Amino acid sequence: MAHPFEIPEILCLICEQAQRSDLAKLLTLSRLFFECAMPFIWKNLPVSAPMILLRLLPDSDRYLNTNLGTTIVKTLLESLQPLDSQSLTRFNLYAPFVKRIVRHHRNKQSNVAWDRLLNLVDARPILPNLEALSVSLDNRLIQCQGSIPCLKAYLSPTLVEIDDPRTSDAYLYMEPLDLARLLSEIAQECPHLSTLKLQSATGRPYILEMHGSDELARSLGKFRQLRVVRLGLAVLDPKVIVVLSSLPNLESLSLNESSFHGIRPGSDEDVDPLSISLPPGSFPALRHLGIYVHYGFKIAYDIWGITGLVRGLTSASVHALNDCSRTQLRELIRAISQSSPLVTSLHIECTRASEIALLSKEIMDCLALLPLQHLRLSGKDRADRRDYYGGELLALALPKLESLQIRGYSFSFTDLTHMAKYMPRLQTLSIPVRAKIDWPLAHELHMLMLAPSPSPLELQFLSCNCTTCLPTVTGFENPVGAVESVAAGLHELWPKGVTCGTYRNAADGLGINWIKQLDAELKRLRKAHEYGSPQTEVARICSRKRGPPWVKGA
Repeated sequence: MAHPFEIPEILCLICEQAQRSDLAKLLTLSRLFFECAMPFIWKNLPVSAPMILLRLLPDSDRYLNTNLGTTIVKTLLESLQPLDSQSLTRFNLYAPFVKRIVRHHRNKQSNVAWDRLLNLVDARPILPNLEALSVSLDNRLIQCQGSIPCLKAYLSPTLVEIDDPRTSDAYLYMEPLDLARLLSEIAQECPHLSTLKLQSATGRPYILEMHGSDELARSLGKFRQLRVVRLGLAVLDPKVIVVLSSLPNLESLSLNESSFHGIRPGSDEDVDPLSISLPPGSFPALRHLGIYVHYGFKIAYDIWGITGLVRGLTSASVHALNDCSRTQLRELIRAISQSSPLVTSLHIECTRASEIALLSKEIMDCLALLPLQHLRLSGKDRADRRDYYGGELLALALPKLESLQIRGYSFSFTDLTHMAKYMPRLQTLSIPVRAKIDWPLAHELHMLMLAPSPSPLELQFLSCNCTTCLPTVTGFENPVGAVESVAAGLHELWPKGVTCGTYRNAADGLGINWIKQLDAELKRLRKAHEYGSPQTEVARICSRKRGPPWVKGA
């Protein structure tokens, strides 16, 4: 009988489940294990990727000292010469396994290491089987060297995803003509690219006369396999958007309004939806549209006036990167419901706005106009208003919801009772919860007229500014009573099973330990009431978000 470690299929299953650090310790176990484990260990390298790769070279300590002055670094780079094939033996063995890397312009040590590595290894592409490149383009780098040299070393025929990891909204200014040249180079080297997210390269702000639209249109037209795109408002130029609308596989399009210093929208230069004429059959596969706005929702209203762009959408997301009002938000939701009546997934983020009552009756009435199944709202609401019946309004307005995530408003036990009663399809719920307000003790539940939900629930506790958002022991006399009461309440509302997780920092041992105790108590209650459910065995930390695949990261 063969030993389990001699069967490739079993080894692959082990490698899929084990931690990378554990796999690395077992590499010398056997030749077969080495061959099975290598792709899993090297597939996804962190920001420190250049340091890891430099260690594969002879005399690596010489190149790993990144704490040098600018002049010394420059001198060292100029003195570096490409290594011969014998010196690159180990590098050439491991480099083909690397499928994903991240290069962030703010990481000085990493950038110095990359520069040295690119001088020492002259093979291009430097990682021949790279599939995903996450890179933020530095404004200073582009001004001095151009963006094409910055990316060219990583471009390969296997690359299918280029993303910008920058989370800041200070987007990089890039002329449409420069953007067109960059995209042409990418299209030539990466014919199978399916994801292109260069949100920092916004192109010319939309209120100024745009030069290079013909070149930009031709460049985008070369990407026939694109499925996900995130670029600046330069793509709304009539010539560019017509080409974009002809891409047969484009499922998700996200647009970033530029925050170029000193530029503000002008009434005579805004996008005119009537000037954009799209042919029949435009955007045949488009299902998601995302917009990131800086200066109000005017541009968003205009975009939702382009019928050929928004007519077939089933998912939409709007991110307000500056202040906005409840009236603006209400009118935008109304515009979405009128122009995109098929939208079932909606994400609205306005965390930089003042308190706008996300769960007010006005907003709920507008949301009710859409057949929503997935909803994410993020803002700053008045979590301390006890006379604010947002939970009940939400549950009554959106009975077909399957997944719900809300940040900026904490919910009480009463709110959860409304969700269980009026949202029978709800299966994923991510909200801050206040147990201290009105959460009943376990022995008090039989006196309440509760209407249990027919669905199982995956519940993730979100944190907020309130110290009592997570139902910790602060709301009860002792920790055991807290766990028992919260578990009993959740079990009564969702008797088919509740899985609990948390988005809190993984370093918060108290929160994680509390959730594990809560899950154990819920499991005990399910067994006692013959509602055992195998899917709720493990507490999930940072659990996956439910919704259409193109929503993630849009």
